[in-house]
Amino acid sequence: MSQGTQHHYADESLSYDESSDSSSDKRTASMHIEPRQCQEGVKSAQLKNQALKERLCTIEEQNKVLSANSKGCRKQDNKVSEDILAFGAELKICTKRYGLTINMFPPPAALLKVTLPNPVPLFNTAARYATTGSQEITTLAELYDTFPQHLHHLAPMNHFSHVFSKALCAGHASKLNKLRSAAGQIFDLPQHYFAISHTHNMEPKIRQLLGITGKAGELYPLLPPMLFPGNIINHSRKTLFGNWQPIAKGGAPPNAVKWGVTAVTPGAVAWAIVTNIFLLSPDQEFPQEGKGKTSRINYGTVFAFFKGLLICNWEEPRLKGVIKNINNFIFERTSRPSHDLNEPLQ
Repeated sequence: MSQGTQHHYADESLSYDESSDSSSDKRTASMHIEPRQCQEGVKSAQLKNQALKERLCTIEEQNKVLSANSKGCRKQDNKVSEDILAFGAELKICTKRYGLTINMFPPPAALLKVTLPNPVPLFNTAARYATTGSQEITTLAELYDTFPQHLHHLAPMNHFSHVFSKALCAGHASKLNKLRSAAGQIFDLPQHYFAISHTHNMEPKIRQLLGITGKAGELYPLLPPMLFPGNIINHSRKTLFGNWQPIAKGGAPPNAVKWGVTAVTPGAVAWAIVTNIFLLSPDQEFPQEGKGKTSRINYGTVFAFFKGLLICNWEEPRLKGVIKNINNFIFERTSRPSHDLNEPLQ
């Protein structure tokens, strides 16, 4: 057994030796072909290196072009910034006037880059609402009509959109703060109802004006009762805007005479309506993006609806009577007409 075992090991040892020799032969063969493989590897690396160099040169050329364009843009932006600074005070005045009399919200930045057609379309007619495109162009036409000619070249610039939106928001905030301090007089309600800390939607009289019950998740009606005589909704809209006094009290631009404004516009009336809704709502800050944080009222949609309704019916006899009363209240307080301003139109 011992010898057999030894023989077995001997065989294994022999087998191992044969394998070792074979491996040695392979290594020897490998050594013979290694120089050729090395040369091929070096050649491949050289090709890759050359490709990377060419790619790097291409990227450097692209960077030079981008850098040159960037410098040109910076020079242009700096020039626009200098112009905006030069006309800063005038720009703020024009923007405030635009926000209070034309459009409560700024046009989209992309729209400001569009070139107005020639001739410029009329914007205070129902035709502006014929198509989406006509609405956009007339919105742009309103802006250019409000701003003097020497400011028109600023409108397409990106920086203009930022400055314009910021000035518009600041103008609203200033006006709304003043109106909030006088809201009790506007709605004939106790002034403490309109304190920031007061819970607006808990007051039954405010709920009545807005047409809500105070339930959680309740939607606010597009046509609140406060726009109708006696705060009673008429679904036929025959008495809509009959309760015009709160609109007149909240819609008088403080600098109207200085601006040369002698009559309200559809945008000014719509602004006053939206402002009154905001003052009665639980929202504490007027949203620049359009939707109330607490009430979820989409003030942008409400403004667009009322402005469109007013423009399309501006020459309607009953509405003309309402507008006449509002103009008398705002612009002719020193010489009131003979009719009773506190008597709602029927």
